[in-house]
Amino acid sequence: MKIEHEIELLRFITRTGMYISPINRDTIISFIHGFESGSFNREFSEGFRQYLANKYRIRTGATGWPGQIDQLTEKRSQNWLITFNQCALDFIISDSPNDLTEEVSGLLRLRIQTLTERILANEKFPGNEEEWLSLYCFENPWFRELWSNEEWGILLSVFQKLESRK
Repeated sequence: MKIEHEIELLRFITRTGMYISPINRDTIISFIHGFESGSFNREFSEGFRQYLANKYRIRTGATGWPGQIDQLTEKRSQNWLITFNQCALDFIISDSPNDLTEEVSGLLRLRIQTLTERILANEKFPGNEEEWLSLYCFENPWFRELWSNEEWGILLSVFQKLESRK
């Protein structure tokens, strides 16, 4: 995937509300399909479908990657947006020959830091916690590389705080 497409999709994932409303399964799928049509490039859908099949052993079928995300969401018992964002971030970054560029890491760090500050200050912005969880990819080595030890400790404590609220 071209770096400019990766960056634009990462912007969409980290700032979904700036691109679509309401934020839900159908509008996300529509945005991705429209993005691919406009860029004359289906690399995201084709690669993402294969990524989900290989990493999570979820067969692809007529429903494509949205159906695979449906299955994984059900398996994880979590929100569709969280599953999609976590998987899409990992796919875009892990499969990129460009690795974590300064622009990509800055984009992710800034958004997660903003959401973390809001959560720690107990600000009541709708969707803060869900969005934060959807960007928190602690299982992936590339995500850990974004943070200092002190920052990582803060992120872990926020994650534990949010998990305890469930």
